[in-house]
Amino acid sequence: MIDAITLETAHHLGDALASMHRLRHRVFVERQKYQVPTYRSMEWDQFDTPAAVYLVWRDDDGEARAVTRLIPTTLPYMIQELWADLVDGESLPSDDTVWEATRFGIDRGLSPDKRREVLGELVCGCLEFGLRNDITEFLCVMPIQIINGAIRAAGVTVDVLGEPRKLGGLPVVSGRVHITRQALLSARRFYGLKHPVLNVAGERPVPRSITNPAAPRTSMTSGSRSNATHSHAIEPETAGCDQYIAPHLKAGTVPAGGSCGFCYLGHHALSVATVDEPKSDWPIPFPPPPYTHAGSVFTHDG
Repeated sequence: MIDAITLETAHHLGDALASMHRLRHRVFVERQKYQVPTYRSMEWDQFDTPAAVYLVWRDDDGEARAVTRLIPTTLPYMIQELWADLVDGESLPSDDTVWEATRFGIDRGLSPDKRREVLGELVCGCLEFGLRNDITEFLCVMPIQIINGAIRAAGVTVDVLGEPRKLGGLPVVSGRVHITRQALLSARRFYGLKHPVLNVAGERPVPRSITNPAAPRTSMTSGSRSNATHSHAIEPETAGCDQYIAPHLKAGTVPAGGSCGFCYLGHHALSVATVDEPKSDWPIPFPPPPYTHAGSVFTHDG
């Protein structure tokens, strides 16, 4: 699970913010030899403002083990202020739909298999955050090996914007990551992820399962429901979203347009056309209903 935290919301997760800065010290100062400010074994810089959003993977003890920092380009950002020479032949944006992703790092103390698992969640968490917030592009600076092996290989389009430059101990390039639903679907397949990974601090986390005997259930393998018959096929990567919010649904529907507010993928969506007005305890950290109604996905047998 990837936690999205800010200076304003990090208190919901204990010392997650300080733990994240300690991780950055290990990754970027101790390992990569960045010449940046530090204090009490925590790394920080002038772009760690209240506007920054940190995507953090934490272990079972709550310790941050992976991170990336997201900054809107409508405020001062690192590539614009420090690394403009890494971008060839185009002006740098100041746009609500373009954010910068930097400080992308994973703790080397994790096993190789665990690092790959966490890498997949971090990549997909970035895409989920982007889709949720109407972001179309991330600007980034990272080693070309990571761009090719972790992002492009996962089916995400990345434009390289300039020639490599050595930063710390590694040659890096600037890039433009295109955020689309297809990119998220492809990345989930590449990394073997079946569910959303993003949890926004301060909002109720997405439940992995909900026990509700009255709710129709989806089989992740067969695509069929108990006591229900599909009238539309739902791809296995997106099947099951309705089961998570089933306590708030009386029927699932496929809308005429748009995409599922839960999984972002657009292959199906959920409507509450036959559901009561949304309750104040709506549990899913995405925009609440109503959505567009365009017919039932299933019919009850009795």
